[in-house]
Amino acid sequence: MKNINLPRNLKKIIIISADVICILFSVFIAFSLRLETFYSPLAINITVYFLFLVIIIGVNFFFGIYDTVIRFFNILNILNLSKSLIICALFIIFANLIIYKQIYFPRSVPYIAIVLIFLSMVFVRVILNLILNFNFSKKKNCLLIGVSRNSLNVMNLSRNPESLININSIIDATKDLKKTKINGISISKFEDLEKILKNNEFDFIILNEKFNNIKIKNIILKDYKIDNARIINLDQSIQLVQGQKHSPEKNLNFHDIVDKTKFHPNKDLLLKKISNKSILITGAGGSIGSELAKQISIYKPRNLYLLDNSEINLFDIYNNLIMNKKILINKVKIILCDCNKINDLKLNNLKSKKIDIIFHAAAFKHLSFGENNLDSMIYNNVNGLNQMLNFCKYMKVKEFVFISSDKAVNPKSILGISKKIGEYLVFYYYKMINNRTHYSIVRFGNVIGSSGSVIPKFINQISSSSQLTLSHKKVKRYFMSIQEAIYLTLYSMTLKKNFNIFALDMGNQISIYNIANRIIKLSGMNAKTKKNAKGDIEIKISGLKKGEKIKEEISLGKNLERTKHEKIFRCNENFEIKIISKKIKNILKLISLNKSINKKKIINDFK
Repeated sequence: MKNINLPRNLKKIIIISADVICILFSVFIAFSLRLETFYSPLAINITVYFLFLVIIIGVNFFFGIYDTVIRFFNILNILNLSKSLIICALFIIFANLIIYKQIYFPRSVPYIAIVLIFLSMVFVRVILNLILNFNFSKKKNCLLIGVSRNSLNVMNLSRNPESLININSIIDATKDLKKTKINGISISKFEDLEKILKNNEFDFIILNEKFNNIKIKNIILKDYKIDNARIINLDQSIQLVQGQKHSPEKNLNFHDIVDKTKFHPNKDLLLKKISNKSILITGAGGSIGSELAKQISIYKPRNLYLLDNSEINLFDIYNNLIMNKKILINKVKIILCDCNKINDLKLNNLKSKKIDIIFHAAAFKHLSFGENNLDSMIYNNVNGLNQMLNFCKYMKVKEFVFISSDKAVNPKSILGISKKIGEYLVFYYYKMINNRTHYSIVRFGNVIGSSGSVIPKFINQISSSSQLTLSHKKVKRYFMSIQEAIYLTLYSMTLKKNFNIFALDMGNQISIYNIANRIIKLSGMNAKTKKNAKGDIEIKISGLKKGEKIKEEISLGKNLERTKHEKIFRCNENFEIKIISKKIKNILKLISLNKSINKKKIINDFK
């Protein structure tokens, strides 16, 4: 049933007519109460009726009582009506003193009549308000979890006609509210949540400030069947109260979406490793490089060199470090340069400087772009690394850390191939060119927060469109927060050996399809499926991209060796230097001659 919409003037005529009836009826009742017997309405002098009507209707007009929108009738309108009727009572009492000798008009009647008129007028307005606002068939049933001032405000606002919700159940953990009611709704204890969800069908579950946390959301999502209910916060519920479609939750973080325990860094150990060292980060403006810069700056390096070919990215990370006072401004050195141009590096006032550690994070990382730009990705990722390894030898750097990828294991994509060649190249330098440097390779999978990672992409898609795009329903990936991945990368430097390949334990692989559904749920929405055509967000399967795997691998075979850190494994992979040496020389020759690279051949060479 839709709201009743009548012309404004017609509504005013109706409310005035109702007031006339209330006045006449109240005067008649007042006489009967005063005389303690049924008093005929016709026995009352018409002048008395006329007096009440003229004074009350006139004063009400003066106070703007009939300008009130009945649909929004509230306590303030009741107060204004009471003020108007008090003024009316004074006028009527004064008139009674004048005419009561000529006309039978007991002096107590005005007092009784005004009280009755007030009650009847309020009653009529409340009834009209309910009739005009009757729209419950359109509203969504809601369960409110947590009673607070803000949630009570939402409850009151939800009674407005534009509101899309109707709160009909309340849960709270406060013992003081036990066996009490709000707006006629009984407050249940939190232990009754399962019973309430089982016996009722809700469109929305609203969490107030106290209960709006991942722990409560997990309990609801995991332990109870709420296929079609949306879990929202108070801000989202206010949008529904205002008649708008609620926007998705924007403050989701990695641990909300992926059920993994938070890490606790060993700052003392890293302080010994990094403090007073000169450190160079390539790709410092990218997501991984910038996180490296943020974490390294905590441990008081002597100098921090930030190298990137993007002026904007360097500007952003430089300002982040300086504005947040993570490092003294004179310790940060900006190098706007491409890794492929080693001569620029040599001439960039670094020749006389001492660099202790290089983190090579610079690379093209977008899988699809790499498939369509094979030569560019190989040149940038392989030649850039080669130039940096040369630079490492030239500068007599003590440690070199290469950021690799799980895609380097049994590679199928050009990105994976370029990272695999990179691992061979580091080993080649260790064995054949420069074994004075400690080399480390660190592999990890998807990190949340890196450019192009799937979770930020899903969150952005929810905010801007009606669907999430997924390549395959069975795709699984490893997940780790970028902060934890970088911390483990830094920690791996404390595990001494001249050459290491480290694999980070990223836990079990997680279904991307499940991740998509979880983000939709935690955003306060529902997935649109064949069974649930009224859902908010559709998950569209687009098909696997070139080079994309259903599942990723993190190590060749089972050659994993535990280290002192439970989440870092050493990969004991058998690299045959004679074979690797030949392959590396071939690929470097192709790059130097600027020749096109055949994908099938390069995959066969480096698989």
